[in-house]
Amino acid sequence: MQVRNHPLMVYTGRPSWPPQWQWISGPKTVESAAGEAGTPKRVQKARVLGNTIFITIETASGDRFTGQLKFDNEIFAETILLLLQKHVGQTIKNIAQIEIP
Repeated sequence: MQVRNHPLMVYTGRPSWPPQWQWISGPKTVESAAGEAGTPKRVQKARVLGNTIFITIETASGDRFTGQLKFDNEIFAETILLLLQKHVGQTIKNIAQIEIP
C-alpha cells in the first residue's frame, strides 16, 4: 500500500496525508504550498505531542513550509518517521508513492 493511501495514515479517523503546509521562510513567491509539494529538508518527532511528526519542506522557488502528520497508531507513526528521515531530499510526491506493508 502506498504511503498516501495507507489505512493507518489517520488521526481521529481523518486522513493525515498530505500535511497542511504553513509558510515559514523564503521569498514567498507563493502564498501556500498544497498537497504533495516540495522536498523535505527536516523531519522530526514532536517532543510533547506523542504521535506527531513535523516536516519542513522547500519548494523549487526556495520557499520553506512546515507541516505536521498526526497518527492514532504510535507504531505506525514511528514507521513513517523513519521512512521520512530515510528519504529526506526526495520529493514529497515520490515519498507518497513508496509501498509499505
